Amino acid sequence: MSEIPFSLDRFKTNEPPEVPGKKQATPRGRPRRGEGQARGPAFVAVPLEDGIRMAVQTGDPRGGLRDYLLYLAWKTKSRTFLVPSQTLRRCGVSKNVKVRYLKRLHTTGWIVLELRPRKSPQVTLVDRPGKRWPLRGV
Repeated sequence: MSEIPFSLDRFKTNEPPEVPGKKQATPRGRPRRGEGQARGPAFVAVPLEDGIRMAVQTGDPRGGLRDYLLYLAWKTKSRTFLVPSQTLRRCGVSKNVKVRYLKRLHTTGWIVLELRPRKSPQVTLVDRPGKRWPLRGV
C-alpha cells in the first residue's frame, strides 16, 4: 500500500471563502437568524380559552373578549360573525359582561353591533381612521 501524505488541498467545499467584516449568509443567500432585517411583530401562541381565563382572573375580561372576537373573525373568514356565549361561559365570562363590552366597542366605533332578542349578537369589525384590527386575509 502506497502512503500518500494527507493534504487539505484535495478536499473542496462549495462554500464561498470567508471575507473579514462581511456577514456570512446561509446557503440560500439569506442572513442568518438574528441578523439582518427584523421580522414582524412578536406574538405568542396561547390557547384561546387559557387567554380568556387569564384575563378574567386578572380582573379584566375585556382583553380575552378582544382575542375571542379576533378568533371568531379568523374562523369565519369574515368581518361579520355571531358571538356565541358558550366558550365564554366555560371561561367564567357572563353574557352580561360580553354584551357590556360589545356595546362599549360599538359606541367607540370599533364594531357595528346588532343585538337580537334570544339570539347571539351579530358583530361587524370596522377599521377606524388610522387604526386597524390586526387581521390578515379577512
